[in-house]
Amino acid sequence: KARTAPRAQHSPRSDYYSLSVATLPTMLSRITTTAARQSAPVLARHASRSSSAVASFVGGRISASQPQPETATFPDSLASYSSSRRSLSTEAEETDHQLAAYAYEKSCYCDMDFTINEEDVMYNAVQRFSAFKVGSLVVTDDAGDMTGIISERDYITKLALLGKKSKDTKIKEVMTTAANLITGSPDDTVDACMEKMLSRSIRHLPLVDKESGKCVGLLSIKDIIKILVEEKEVEIKKLSKIALGQDEVV
Repeated sequence: KARTAPRAQHSPRSDYYSLSVATLPTMLSRITTTAARQSAPVLARHASRSSSAVASFVGGRISASQPQPETATFPDSLASYSSSRRSLSTEAEETDHQLAAYAYEKSCYCDMDFTINEEDVMYNAVQRFSAFKVGSLVVTDDAGDMTGIISERDYITKLALLGKKSKDTKIKEVMTTAANLITGSPDDTVDACMEKMLSRSIRHLPLVDKESGKCVGLLSIKDIIKILVEEKEVEIKKLSKIALGQDEVV
């Protein structure tokens, strides 16, 4: 008789493998979908951080600890920056801080009698220079009208170098007379006073009232510089606030 092939025996393990192979595509699809769903927020965060880092690098402001502002508050162009400077300058010019009268109030001459009689001797003028730590005094006559100005420079060039004695020399002999004086007004701006002093290479400027013609104040170059520095500090603070977004650009 012809032999018949033996019937293959049924194996539970073979059913398991066949089932696994059949469901493998479905299982892989589910795994891929779940992984994509779970990793989406993480990828989004990384993408956001990468974009911020690139933007910060291009702008030159990479910061690892502080977030970057959404909008820039500093002027975007030189024209807007110049406009803000002009508006600040206009606002400063409208204040009394730009006037010579304000500079005189801040001066050491405001707290002393800055006049001396022309008939007095130079020794007394030098004593007042030393006592009040000033370098100039306004010279007046008996009526109180200004006739000139006396300074440390006058003492050195017109008295000390010539061998004259300060106790024997009257002030009117060495003073700079009123006819050769450059004067200012309390209503003049500090910049105008500075220009007058620089144009004649002088360090002291008498302030004369336009109505009465009397000398009402005296400014030194040091007083002018103090006010100019004060104004620049105010302007720098305003520009800093604009740069930091604490003030609006007009």
